[in-house]
Amino acid sequence: MSLEVLVVDDDVVIVFHHKMMITKNGFHPSPFSFKNGKDALDFILEDDPKDKTYLILLDINMPVMNGWAFLEAIHPLPIAKQIVVVIVTSSIDSRDKEKSTEYPEVIGFVEKPIDFAKLNELRQFKELKPFFHS
Repeated sequence: MSLEVLVVDDDVVIVFHHKMMITKNGFHPSPFSFKNGKDALDFILEDDPKDKTYLILLDINMPVMNGWAFLEAIHPLPIAKQIVVVIVTSSIDSRDKEKSTEYPEVIGFVEKPIDFAKLNELRQFKELKPFFHS
C-alpha cells in the first residue's frame, strides 16, 4: 500500500507553503495539488487506486467544488475507504469543526497554515501509521 498526498486549496501561497512543509518534513516526497475539490475528485477517480491510500489536506472554501461538496461526493464511493482527510482551513467557525465529524473520512481539523508540528501529529493516526517508521 502506498500513500499519495493531495493538497486541495485555491490559495497558491498556501499550496506552495503546504507542499514545501510536506517535502521538507519528509512526510511525502511529491504531494499533488489541486485548486478545487472537483479537480482532486477527478484525479482520484482517474488514478489507479489499487493499493493506495490518499491523504487529502482539504480546504473548505473553494470555487467550483468546495470541501463539503467534495466530502459528499466521495463518501458513497467504494474508494472512500482509501481516503483520509484532514480539513485545513482558515475557518474558526465551531460549526465547521462539528460538521467535519459527520464524515468518517475526516481524521482532523486544523487551522491554516500547516506546520511541522501538525504534520508530525498526523504521523500518529492509525490510518497513516503503516506509512511511517517513527
